[in-house]
Amino acid sequence: QMMVDCADDTVQVGDEAVIIGTQGTEQITAEDWARALDTITYEVVCDISSRVPRTYGEQ
Repeated sequence: QMMVDCADDTVQVGDEAVIIGTQGTEQITAEDWARALDTITYEVVCDISSRVPRTYGEQ
């Protein structure tokens, strides 16, 4: 499972949440998370539980 703090954003159950990837003109990478968490990229991607659904797009 995963919990995300959405701060003051208005979100509803069922809204899309992009953890790593692109939505519209915004993008967040594993490298961005690693910098924010003061760790390495490998640790970021390995710590995402297998219970989190993955959707793979075109590369």
